[in-house]
Amino acid sequence: MSRADAKGCRMRAIIVCAALAALAVAHPGCSRGPGTSDLYLLEELEAATAVKDPVKRIERLEIYAVKHARHPYRALAVERMLEAASPAGGELLARTRAYFDAALEGERDPAVRGRLLLAKFRFLREADPSAALGLARAALESGESDFRLWMHMSYVLMDWEGQEQLADSVFRFLIGGDAHAPPVPAGDGEPVALLHARTVYAGFLDGRGRAEEAFGQLRRAAEYPFAARILGERLWESGDREGAVEAYVRLVAGVPGARAAVKLDSLHALVHPGEMDLERRIVGRRIFYGPPAPPMSFVDARGRRHAIPPKRGVKLVLVAFSPT
Repeated sequence: MSRADAKGCRMRAIIVCAALAALAVAHPGCSRGPGTSDLYLLEELEAATAVKDPVKRIERLEIYAVKHARHPYRALAVERMLEAASPAGGELLARTRAYFDAALEGERDPAVRGRLLLAKFRFLREADPSAALGLARAALESGESDFRLWMHMSYVLMDWEGQEQLADSVFRFLIGGDAHAPPVPAGDGEPVALLHARTVYAGFLDGRGRAEEAFGQLRRAAEYPFAARILGERLWESGDREGAVEAYVRLVAGVPGARAAVKLDSLHALVHPGEMDLERRIVGRRIFYGPPAPPMSFVDARGRRHAIPPKRGVKLVLVAFSPT
C-alpha cells in the first residue's frame, strides 16, 4: 500500500468512527402523542419485530404503525415491515411495498419522510440500483430537508462506482442546500453534524485528487475534532507546525484521549519551547459561547420536570444521556 493509500484509509477510518455521534445530534425531533413513555413504545416495537413468522410480524408492525401514528417510531415500524417482506418476495413483498409507498406519500413530517426515503433507497440499492439512483435524483430535485437522509445517502453514493457526480451533488446540497452551487463557507457556530458532513466531503474530495478543495473543507470544519486531527496531519506535513499544534489542541479539547495518540505534549514543547500554557489552551477550546438555549423542558434522573426559561441568568450544568 502506498503512503497516499494509507493516508486515505486512515482518513476514512477517522471519518466513519465519528458518524454516529454527529448524526445523533443532527436528527430533528418529530411530533408525538403526549403522555406515553418512549421506552414503553420501544419495547412494544421490539416485541412486534421479534415475531418469527414474517406475515404475522408485518401484521403486528402495521397495527403498531396505525396505533402510534403520531409518534416518530411509526417510521421504524413501516421500515421494518419492508425488511421483513424483502426475503420472502412475491405477493407479500408487493403488498408491503404498496403499503410502504402509501405511507411515504402521505407523510408530511420531514424527519419521518427522510427515514422512509432512506429505507426505500437502501432496499432499491439491492433490488433495483437504477431505481435507487432515480430516487436520489428525485429527492434532490424536490429538496427533501432531512439531514440524516442526505448524510447516509452520501455514504452509499461516495463509494458507488460511476456515481461521483451524483455524490458530489448530494454533498453540496447537504452542506449548502443547493446541489448545483459551490459549498458555502462555514459560519460561526455551525452544528456539529454539518461540520461532520464537511469532514466526510473532504475525504470524498481527497480520494478523487481534489486535494485543495478537501483542504478547504477541513479548514472550514476545523472546530470539529475529527477534522482537526486530519487537518493537523496535513499542516504538519506542509511545514505549518504552529497551525498543526493548534489543530491538535482543538482535537484534544474535544477528544481528551487523543492527547497521547498525537503526542501533543511533545509537539507543543517542540514548537513552543519554554511555554507552559498547553493546559490553558486546551481548556480554553472547551469553553465556547453559543446561542441561548431554546425554551425547552426536561426530566431529571429522579423524574422531576424542569424548564429552561425560569433559569435564565443562572449558571446551570446539564448532563444528558439516553436511557436506551
